[in-house]
Amino acid sequence: MALFYLWSKQQFKGFLSVYSWQIMPMAKISTSATYFMVIRQLDEYGYLQYKPSYYRKRASQVNLEAPDDHCK
Repeated sequence: MALFYLWSKQQFKGFLSVYSWQIMPMAKISTSATYFMVIRQLDEYGYLQYKPSYYRKRASQVNLEAPDDHCK
């Protein structure tokens, strides 16, 4: 829901640029290991697209839009 909330503030357009420290308090997640496990699972299950940055000072990209082939 935290990701959806931020996406709605962006008017449901494109990728979100997010940091783990930004999402964790909103999602009530206390450890970074849990955050990364959950976001990777959501990506694997197809609920979102997650592109990690691997750099602390660069935000990761999250896309919540459904791919075009799922909308048919």
